[in-house]
Amino acid sequence: MVLVQIVKALLIPSLAGTVLTGILILFRPLTKKYFSAAWHYYIWLAVLLVMILPIRVDISQREETTLLLNQQQIQETQLKKQERSQAAIEENTVFQQRGGDKPVSQNHIGLLKQTVSSKIQMLSWVWLTGMLFSFLFTMAAYLKLMKKIQKASVSAPDKIEIEKYIKRKISIRICESLSSPFLMGIFRPVLVLPAQTLTAVQLDHILRHELTHLKRHDLLCKWFVMIVRCLHWFNPAIYYIARQINEECEISCDLTVVQEMNQEERKSYINTILSLLSDAKTKRISLTTGMTGNIKALKRRFTMIKNRKHTSKLMTAFSVFAAAVLVSVSVFASGVLTNFMEKSNTITIFCGEKEIALSNQPFMENKQIYVPLREVCERTQKDAAISWDNGVVELALGDNVYRLSIGENTIWSVAENGTGSVLSQEVSAPPVLADSLTYLPIGSLNTIFYGKEDPGADGFHYVMYDQNGTEIGKNGYCLYFVTDNTTSYALKIPVSWIGKYVVQETGDTVAFLHKATYEKYGEGSGTLFYLLRSTSGLNDDIGNQVLLLENNGISWIFGTPTDVQYPIWNDRDEADVVIAAEYEAMQKDLAFIKDSFSVAGAVSGPFSAEEVAEARAVVEEYFRAGNAKDRQAIFDCMTQADAPYIQTASDDKSWVTVKEIRYDPYDAGREEYVIYGRGTVTNTSLADVIVFRVDYDVSFPEGTKPEEIGAWQEAYRDWKMILIRDGKDGKWLIDDQGY
Repeated sequence: MVLVQIVKALLIPSLAGTVLTGILILFRPLTKKYFSAAWHYYIWLAVLLVMILPIRVDISQREETTLLLNQQQIQETQLKKQERSQAAIEENTVFQQRGGDKPVSQNHIGLLKQTVSSKIQMLSWVWLTGMLFSFLFTMAAYLKLMKKIQKASVSAPDKIEIEKYIKRKISIRICESLSSPFLMGIFRPVLVLPAQTLTAVQLDHILRHELTHLKRHDLLCKWFVMIVRCLHWFNPAIYYIARQINEECEISCDLTVVQEMNQEERKSYINTILSLLSDAKTKRISLTTGMTGNIKALKRRFTMIKNRKHTSKLMTAFSVFAAAVLVSVSVFASGVLTNFMEKSNTITIFCGEKEIALSNQPFMENKQIYVPLREVCERTQKDAAISWDNGVVELALGDNVYRLSIGENTIWSVAENGTGSVLSQEVSAPPVLADSLTYLPIGSLNTIFYGKEDPGADGFHYVMYDQNGTEIGKNGYCLYFVTDNTTSYALKIPVSWIGKYVVQETGDTVAFLHKATYEKYGEGSGTLFYLLRSTSGLNDDIGNQVLLLENNGISWIFGTPTDVQYPIWNDRDEADVVIAAEYEAMQKDLAFIKDSFSVAGAVSGPFSAEEVAEARAVVEEYFRAGNAKDRQAIFDCMTQADAPYIQTASDDKSWVTVKEIRYDPYDAGREEYVIYGRGTVTNTSLADVIVFRVDYDVSFPEGTKPEEIGAWQEAYRDWKMILIRDGKDGKWLIDDQGY
């Protein structure tokens, strides 16, 4: 599983790096003319940095501070419906006759997602094999070189005064079997010189060149290039990038060395390089810096050495700005695409208790789960035969033939036993054409096989999982839990609501708000319904309330607004029309939600009493340390203790009085943290997240100045404190807090 996640994390950054490489190649004539060699060197290194940053960027808007989001927004597959024209049918024909061939093409997004989802395990092992081979091959060559130098080289005489060039101590070796000087080793650098006789000027040039590499940490960059090349061995662009980095590294080093030289000295420097070619036996060695290179690269180096020009400050500033823009846009685009690919939920189809493995992925559209008809039939009914004729699909099962038309809600049943009887049945949603395949709502599939849309546990049904593998819905709904501290209760929230609502808890009231309305119009708007925990029962003076259940002296009341909560006025804009339509569609589900309220069981929750006690102790210690002004003890309770911006109670004169620390095993803040909060950064699973709600007051000594109080309030109620741990045996630490 970890291997699969690594491969997924590399795919989009690899694509982003490839696109950025194409852009640099496109503008190369301009950048070569106006930007420095050092700019080209570091911009190519920046491309590699883009290729190893698995950043996720969520561009959807949501309230982060006051709203508790119950579930992750489903990235629904967008279905392009096909009109039943002859041209469309000819282009997207799936079956020409009963038992015809499967489709040979799909749209790019569908194909990509199916490839990633069904083949990723195999591809992950292929990637690992290639990565290990690339790494081991490089390291074997490097170790062979080290062994060769150890056996065939001797220490250089003490007359070489290395201190003139660098203060750092390095080892200098002379090797007869090597014709070109180079530098190797990060922690203990070694300068290898050829055994040929060198003049004082030539030795000076070699030392200046190689030790400039050392000062710029180019060897570290070489190792970085090697690691990224091994990770992205499958991407042809990585080899081009590595070659460009090697060339620009040498050119920028040359230009640094000759920047104070006159023309005669530069010619002498070039002659030194030529004298080291030694019949062109020199071959570039990985993880080293060599002074020579291939003939084509040398020609460009010599030209730039002779014609070196100083870059103006304005052009330098512009080149830095251009690099920042290119890299930032690439990283942002990579993050958006990564988020899109990773954030989608998965749907698993079952027939009874048996899971049906599908290569063509199911999707949700208009509150319906659609499945590929032909593939489901092949995997469940071996005697099923399907044919296609001008938008009409025929499914033969035994003595019966079922006819369905794309876009129509009627299933026709025609008996083939000679009676000629024809029956029709209305279904809730029509079949559609997607990715050149016929997709059928799961309810319609049940109607064909079992005679009704919901045949129970023996029929077709589904379970929906988020990207972390956590179940978030089944058979059209997900569960939302509330508790009275002794018993937990469950509401069934339609899967179609996910991403369209937010939950706001205030005291004993849990309100479900329409997200779009609330975000546009704020407090007092968007309420769809609310749950009320009451110890006094139903209040007849308040309208639109229904008593759901009474248990342990607590009444659970379901209520809907008594006033207008969404835009229905005459002068509303087009956005309001869309918002109102979505609100009204969700209103139609309220009866289902109300009737679904039921006892889920005794409160136990995901954590044992010992685990809860350990986490609670961390919260208590955090507040104790704050009052004791023990900054280190505070940081010992936190995951982000090294962040410089953190301000704690130890930094001022505040005194915190904790009124209550509450724990709800089904606190929606856990899911909100994992799906939308810092959990997307820490990659913490739901099983390692616990939430406490704290009420506390803050006071200051008499005479404290307002500027010393700062942003502190006098009272904090329902303050959310989120703790995480590194696995079941890890220590609980505070990772986030707020409203």
